[in-house]
Parts: sequence; structure tokens; C-alpha cells
Amino acid sequence: AMGGAMGGGMGISEIFKALVKSGLLPGGKWQNDENTVFVSGLPPDTTNADLLAIFSPFGAIAPGGAFAQTNPDGTAKGSGIINFLEANGAGTAVSTLNNASLPNGAVLKCRSFNMREKGS
Repeated sequence: AMGGAMGGGMGISEIFKALVKSGLLPGGKWQNDENTVFVSGLPPDTTNADLLAIFSPFGAIAPGGAFAQTNPDGTAKGSGIINFLEANGAGTAVSTLNNASLPNGAVLKCRSFNMREKGS
């Protein structure tokens, strides 16, 4: 972490998370629900900013709500989680991007986070 930063040594992401958890920001929910999209098939160099760029056209995303998952050694898993503020943004992203072919030949897989539970 960077020392001597404004805000008592907290990074902006921690401040964002604290604001979201406290409920001060509109739509600030952190549980994974019908507004959440799980994506896999991503290239290993995918970052949070890349996910935000790809998914933000479908709808507003919660602050810090685009998260590229990483392995314990810091390498990308090729998957990510996106927390939309509204379910229709999540639904449109899934219907548009699921099974989309990427230029490198990979296929993107998108699903609502709670799809698994619905079938059981």
C-alpha cells in the first residue's frame, strides 16, 4: 500500500468499499444476486478496468463492482464478477455476451450469478 496518502492511509478502493457497505451510495449492495454476472473465458491479462469497459455499456455498475478474479499467485483466472445496479443490465449483458467468440478463438461464457440456484 502507498504510505502518506490522503484519507488516513486508505486507498480509494477501500474508501469506496466502506461507503458502499455503509449504504451511503445508491445501489450499493455487495451480495451476489440477480444483478450479478459471472464471466469466464477471459484472456489471462484481463483487469478490473477491462471488465468495466466491456460491461459498463449494458448498465450502471456498482463502485468497485467489476472484479477480475485472480489465483493466489496473482495471475488472472480468466474469470470475473460484475455487480450491476439493476438486473436488466445484467440480463442484457448475459444475453449479448454469452457464447460470444473472441478474436483469439476463445468463447466468452456469461451467466447470472444465481442461475445455479434457480435450477435446484
